Amino acid sequence: MISNAFIINKRYIFFIWVLWATHLTHLTEAASTPDLGIECKIFDVGQGNGTAIRDRTTGKTLIVDAGHSPPGKETVDALSGIFSEFVGISRAKPICIVISHPDLDHMNVVTCFLKENSAALSNVSITLYLGGPLTEYLRKQHGKEFLATVLEMISMFRTADFNVFSLSHEVSLDKPTLDSLLKGSITVGSSGSLPRPFFMNVVLPEFIDVSRDLIPVILCGNASHGHTDADLLSMKNLTDIKGVSQDPSEEGNNNSAVVKVSYKKRNLIFTGDIEGKGTHRMLESVPEHHPCLEADILMASHHGSETEDANHPLWVLRTKPQYIIVSAGDTEFLHPRFSTLFTFASVLKFFGRSTSSLHPVSFFDRGGGATGIPVGIAGYFNSVPLPVVLEPIDYRGSPYLRITVQSELPLYSTHSSGTITINIKNDGELGLVPEK
Repeated sequence: MISNAFIINKRYIFFIWVLWATHLTHLTEAASTPDLGIECKIFDVGQGNGTAIRDRTTGKTLIVDAGHSPPGKETVDALSGIFSEFVGISRAKPICIVISHPDLDHMNVVTCFLKENSAALSNVSITLYLGGPLTEYLRKQHGKEFLATVLEMISMFRTADFNVFSLSHEVSLDKPTLDSLLKGSITVGSSGSLPRPFFMNVVLPEFIDVSRDLIPVILCGNASHGHTDADLLSMKNLTDIKGVSQDPSEEGNNNSAVVKVSYKKRNLIFTGDIEGKGTHRMLESVPEHHPCLEADILMASHHGSETEDANHPLWVLRTKPQYIIVSAGDTEFLHPRFSTLFTFASVLKFFGRSTSSLHPVSFFDRGGGATGIPVGIAGYFNSVPLPVVLEPIDYRGSPYLRITVQSELPLYSTHSSGTITINIKNDGELGLVPEK
């Protein structure tokens, strides 16, 4: 007679064997699936930002901003189609979207993208992160329209398929809460939500793959109001904490969420419209020699603006960039400015960066003629004298120049180079290809 103990042991051995065989199968599948690297496109959206990163192995997509100004419907529709094609809606792979802050030129293409593909996207897992104060979305008309579109999408999806998170407040943006916020029946403060801290450095779980060294994080946000751990310790009660982010004056570009994507020890940093206050807080939050802020690809802050200490030299130097890319497109705001590109050129030269071929870079500067051109301007961007193209522009009653130079530095703008494609292979090799 076979004993019960033997039967139990036999079952136990069989159970262990099944576990081992399953684990071995998973290992074999992982080993047999080649790592195809990642592809990043910084789209030529005109005046605005629009970036999409696709994991070639899993098919997942991370979108960091997608907007255009002025909001011409034909242009926005066309840009939405470009994003749809890159994402590959029919493949039904998870999509993670980060809106750095609620400015139209960072979000209106996302709205169109969601509306135009609503039927197809109902089968896709989508996670949406809202950077910038939630109160700012509710104050601005286009912010309300964006949230209304999100509410429509949530109604189409099962709860598990469409998730929305605020990067400024600890509030659950489910359908009832979002509906109440839009109707004004509750406010962010009355919902009992707490503001999130400034320096986050938190992972985006929807796009991460630790086994392949693919790590996307929100570096920071809420520079105008986000607290630190020290702030929390000094506050006496929750009312003090909630009060930090309720001041309407605390809106602005400095609340932009900054996203960093690391893959095979290559780093891409997307800065939204963050300006000096935000970048200074980042520098203060990270030990001096820590590599956390270093970037192979650095997106210029605020489209290459010179306002509010955006793109100041200390910040750019700290990132040690291999490439700098400016997303800007027309004369509405005269982005980028010469002073900013001069900073970029100086930093790239300091680190000995260069490219193998010349490419055009355009920027704006004050002046009404040849006397307005800084002396030796061509020499800032290349080692030999080359022709400079000047285009006089009247900007709000003042004379300006659009200046185009040929650059041998790894400094690109979407206005001059079109959509820029960045490929990183599984061995860490990085390649950058401008459209034109």
